[in-house]
Amino acid sequence: MKTYHAEVTRDGRFWLIRVREIDRSTQALRYKDVVTMANELIEIMDGVGNDLHLEVHLPSSVKDH
Repeated sequence: MKTYHAEVTRDGRFWLIRVREIDRSTQALRYKDVVTMANELIEIMDGVGNDLHLEVHLPSSVKDH
């Protein structure tokens, strides 16, 4: 398992989160969301944990078109 490091700083209303290993950043409004946001960024950028299933409900007008 690869180890990632996140640098977290406060900037105004937001917590800025920088993940060094993927050279990307994200932000969180609340501190309690920092870990979640960092994990989601890593998942998106590095493809770790790609197990997402969507159930899309389209309006009938779109289905008919």
